[in-house]
Amino acid sequence: MRDPGSDRKKSKSTMRSLLAAGLLLISCSASAQSITISEELPLRNDFSYTILGWLGEDLMLFRNKGSEFYVQAFDTDLHLKWEREITIGPRRGDIIGIIANDDRIDLFVGMRERGDYILQHRSYNRDITLIDTTTIGIVEKVFITPHVFLSESEDESKVIIYRENGNGLYLYAYDVENRKLTWESAMDFPGGNLIRDYSAMEVSNDGDFFLTMQPDRFLQKVQNLDVFSNVRGKGEILHETINMGEFQVYDFYAQYDDMHNHLTITGLYSDKTIARAQGFYFVKYQPGDTHGLHFLPFDESLLAEVSGKDVTNVRGLTDFNVQKLALRQDGGA
Repeated sequence: MRDPGSDRKKSKSTMRSLLAAGLLLISCSASAQSITISEELPLRNDFSYTILGWLGEDLMLFRNKGSEFYVQAFDTDLHLKWEREITIGPRRGDIIGIIANDDRIDLFVGMRERGDYILQHRSYNRDITLIDTTTIGIVEKVFITPHVFLSESEDESKVIIYRENGNGLYLYAYDVENRKLTWESAMDFPGGNLIRDYSAMEVSNDGDFFLTMQPDRFLQKVQNLDVFSNVRGKGEILHETINMGEFQVYDFYAQYDDMHNHLTITGLYSDKTIARAQGFYFVKYQPGDTHGLHFLPFDESLLAEVSGKDVTNVRGLTDFNVQKLALRQDGGA
């Protein structure tokens, strides 16, 4: 199982990234560009760290040291102004996700209490003072601490929190702005041959989820994608299969288009062998609706540029996959 915060995770407006030496600030004007770099930050022993962006006049950095959690504030010259610890509770808590807004930080945590595992939403102001706490759900009487993940919508107003549950997932749909659980539901995966990679989990600004998965490679030919979603605004789970016809799925990349209300799925496809990709495919997916599947073979100029060889000797591309998708205003990508 892969962490959904891996290579497929999209960049948000708060800019979340890993930095080796220091924070980097680039400011641009019509005539010039300036770069500011902070003093070196000793992050080697941190479990993870997240640039939260600007809250007021301070650039915030969240640091997860495994059992301790800190927020650091930097001024416009990237000098450290202060550091404050966030205390989850009397026992060690888990950070499930974090979202920064203009005036607060929303922290999603999990913690054990009397044999149960409690999922909470905690909000802090700019001074890292706790201003509100909401319990999202309780996993009762669990012996092993569950692995819980979170995916947020593009506008960061909605999140889906999910954990493995038998042969499927248990999901909580949560409205961050209104601090409200809108629905919760369990879902099962058919059979046992789907790759348990949840990094393609997408959440719309309305709070609906879309999870694209593919069959395991041991099937030799992977000619379909499985898409799981919910009925809009409800916890009823839908499952549909996108069939590639005579072609095979080489890889896939999914991103929700909030302007046109559909899931965009694209990637590379193969013909006779999964070892080489022959082109791109593209599909607009809406639950319960017909979807068109389009194929675009690689042209000779692309093959020549990538391989650096005479295209007559190139039978496709290997070791490439889609890493970024730019959505168009006309619904394309």
